[in-house]
Amino acid sequence: MTLNLLIDTLGWLGAAALLVAYALVSKGRFTGASVPYQVLNVVGSIGLIMNTVYYGAYPSTFVNVGSPLRPILYSEYGLRERRDKERTAPNAVDRRAIMTKLKRSAFRSLVLGGLALLAVVVCHLALTDIGHVEGDLTGEWRVLQIGFLVIIAALVSTVATGIRVMRA
Repeated sequence: MTLNLLIDTLGWLGAAALLVAYALVSKGRFTGASVPYQVLNVVGSIGLIMNTVYYGAYPSTFVNVGSPLRPILYSEYGLRERRDKERTAPNAVDRRAIMTKLKRSAFRSLVLGGLALLAVVVCHLALTDIGHVEGDLTGEWRVLQIGFLVIIAALVSTVATGIRVMRA
């Protein structure tokens, strides 16, 4: 499988994931704050980001970078608001709420870990193309940069989840 075919496939799968997510929210099967919606949004956006960066479509890249950040930031702000409410509530220690937060954090780390594994495979293909030194290698270097960022995001998420577990 060539790198171009893989990048095209990731782009189309990303577009499909975003359309499915929005369709399920529109039909009322998901809410905008639900974990499955957020996962589809993040995974779809990352596929589109890889595709648009590889082909140098920077305006689209700019829009696609915002898509995976929205649900991540929304869930973090939502958790902060809930945490503040819990601290002011008479019964500040609600085990069920704590477990829900930990499950979301663990699920996010699991998704990012899967994406990091995919990034390793894509980076390997990019490095193979770079090793052959054929033509312009700008796209391959961009794929390596994105792959590195995905791997770093997975590591940061895993460490943050570990810290949350230790505090619980």
